[in-house]
Amino acid sequence: MACSFGWDWGPTLVTAGMWRPVRLEHWSTARIARVRPLVTVEAGAAGVVELAVDVERTRVEAPLALEATVGGVRARTEIEKADGVVRLRVPDVRLWWPRGYGEQPLYDVELRLLHGGDALDVWRRRIGFRTVELDRRPDAHGTGFTLVVNGERLFARGVNWIPDDVFPSRITRARYRERLAQAAGAGVDLVRIWGGGIYESEDFYDACDELGLLVWQDFPFACAAYPEEQPLRGEVEAEARENVVRLMPHPSLVLWNGNNENLWGFRDWEWEPRLAGDSWGEGYYLGVLPRVVAELDPTRPYTAGSPWSGSWRHHPNDPAHGTHHSWEVWNREDYADYRLSVPRFVAEFGWQAPPAYATLRRALPGRSSRRTRPACCTTRRRTTGTGSWSGGWHGISPFPTGTSTGGTTSRSSTRCGRSRPGSSTGGPTGRCARARSSGSSTTAGR
Repeated sequence: MACSFGWDWGPTLVTAGMWRPVRLEHWSTARIARVRPLVTVEAGAAGVVELAVDVERTRVEAPLALEATVGGVRARTEIEKADGVVRLRVPDVRLWWPRGYGEQPLYDVELRLLHGGDALDVWRRRIGFRTVELDRRPDAHGTGFTLVVNGERLFARGVNWIPDDVFPSRITRARYRERLAQAAGAGVDLVRIWGGGIYESEDFYDACDELGLLVWQDFPFACAAYPEEQPLRGEVEAEARENVVRLMPHPSLVLWNGNNENLWGFRDWEWEPRLAGDSWGEGYYLGVLPRVVAELDPTRPYTAGSPWSGSWRHHPNDPAHGTHHSWEVWNREDYADYRLSVPRFVAEFGWQAPPAYATLRRALPGRSSRRTRPACCTTRRRTTGTGSWSGGWHGISPFPTGTSTGGTTSRSSTRCGRSRPGSSTGGPTGRCARARSSGSSTTAGR
């Protein structure tokens, strides 16, 4: 993951190796290779599930059938070659809603691959019935960016999520549940999986399905130029295809996003002259990835990046169009300047605070935790070091005296339902002390 190579909130800890479960599979005749569940809702509250199934065979001549059940409805279809579609219509389904808008009923789906009377393979998942749209229509103020679930326009309140541990293999199902329950308890209803991290495990998305937390999924590109030539191009598409299909069953997943800050970076961070015509990723965000999503998962919207104004006709981080990252405040401006603009959808903003005093003592045992001491400064990844803390605090209140600054907190705007950074979700979920907020608004941590 990109953040393994260091970020302004975390250390450089580059890892390699197999860290998720590995298994050896053996089979004969045929097996289920891939299932794409397309879940929609018709007028009149009927839910429709189309299971597009790819099959691998060792015996081409073997007669095969697919049988699926969901919500008490059963359907069957014969397979002549290597793929098939099973369509089920479930009357009077209960809709899955984001938290705060309704309940989160989930339905078990079972698909069996049959050869005669024998079940050769079985695929099981949970789904939810809901619709999702992204309203990006232009209006008198610019271009909107509003999620619409089951016809209900949402005012998002969320967080940006970085990996919950610098070593993701240490994260457990219980820990995911605890962190996401903390977010839900703080009033969050949307979690953006930030592009410098990973595609999370099924445990993450299962918890979001159950808690009613909407998920915005970045493809894993962040703050860098990525070459578009082979062999990387083929790897990028293969990885995208695998994960789009893997995550499709989850009703909590409502948005695919191409990248974090790369379109903005090309325009504003002097990439263009340094690249001198070399490819940098635009073909992924405006070509490969939207094509993959449109082909495999047409039930969900895609946006090319965050921030992104919708086209090159506007600056990528134009606050009047689409998503916006508000980092002039914190980087250069006073926190009160949040009041000077009202972007259409603030996908990131925040203000860094020192960690809790208990965290400092645990991280620096036996050492002084004064902000100016070397041990404390070393943990500050930002090039400005502790100066950013001091600059943000100056003019608000004098620094407390004593042996540490662990008891201080930072300030930020609470306009539009944004929670104060560092206080809502705690620990790594709050992006390790620099809270990023997103939304129309969504809060976030970075």
